[in-house]
Order: sequence, then structure tokens, then C-alpha cells
Amino acid sequence: MKKYIVLIVITIMFTGCLPEYNTSHLKAKRKDIEAYSKKRKKQIEERLNLEKEEFVYKSDDLVDPFKSIFMKNSGLATTLSSGISKPDSDTVTELQRFDLEDFKLVGVIYGTILNDRRGLLLDPTGKTHIIREGELLGKNYGRVSSIKKNRIEIREITYDAHGGQKARKIKIDLEEE
Repeated sequence: MKKYIVLIVITIMFTGCLPEYNTSHLKAKRKDIEAYSKKRKKQIEERLNLEKEEFVYKSDDLVDPFKSIFMKNSGLATTLSSGISKPDSDTVTELQRFDLEDFKLVGVIYGTILNDRRGLLLDPTGKTHIIREGELLGKNYGRVSSIKKNRIEIREITYDAHGGQKARKIKIDLEEE
């Protein structure tokens, strides 16, 4: 029994001498504490200044994911991007079945009247179409705005989330052989 008591006393004495239980290393210099507290105070003040600045959320360039891309001003009108009413699925032309990127311009035909040009388009199925200015082309109801010597230009009008119009010009260049 005496051995156990002596062993416990020796253990208690040694644990007080170990560095992890020794508190003498915890004594910090007053200068270090003041420097740390100044640094921390400056960080807190900077954070408070950032929080005081007024944040304004602007959704001008953001798209509302819940609005239909085919609806104008989110109303009940079914006016599409080019300003025309959406036709029934039976009246969609062959030129409106494909994306604009799928077409290839293979030729431009000049008429007898000045600026009377027509374009020769090849669709993905291999069928050739003759188009004029003003015709609808592509799935997004784009209109052929002009036919030049070596390209055609199509204008699509889209609406952003707030009903504002954005015009987009797509050019299809003449394929060179």
C-alpha cells in the first residue's frame, strides 16, 4: 500500500514538471498582446466598413429562368422573337425545321432588277431551297434581312427577362469549293 502512495505522489510531482502542464511558457509579453489586439481591432473595423456599404442587386443582364423565352413581357401574348405570332405546328415551313447553323449557303442568284438577289441554301437533309429577303429561317423565327454577294444575314429578335428586345444578326457565308 505504501508503494502505491509513493508511486502516486511521484507521478503527481513529475506531471507538474512536464512542459505541457507547465504554464510558464504561456506568459506573453505585454507588447505582443497589444500588437495582436491592434491588428485584430483593425480587421474588425475593416469588416464593419464593408458591411456598411450598400449593396444593390441588379438583374438587368440576368435571365429569369421561370419566364418563357417565347413570351413577350411575360404576358399572355404568344408573340415570338421576330414579332410574329407563333404559327401552328402544321404551318411551319421546311426552312424553320432546322437551326441556322445547320444551313449552308451554296450560291447567290442575281435577278434582272437591281438588288434582286436570292440565296441557295442547302439544308441538313441535302435539299436545296431558294430564299428571298424577308423569309423566315430557322427554329427561332429569324428573318432574312439581306442577301449579299457572298453571304446572307438573318436577324433574330429576342427578349430578355424584363421584356427588353435584343436584336441578333447571324451571317451565313458562301461555301467555297
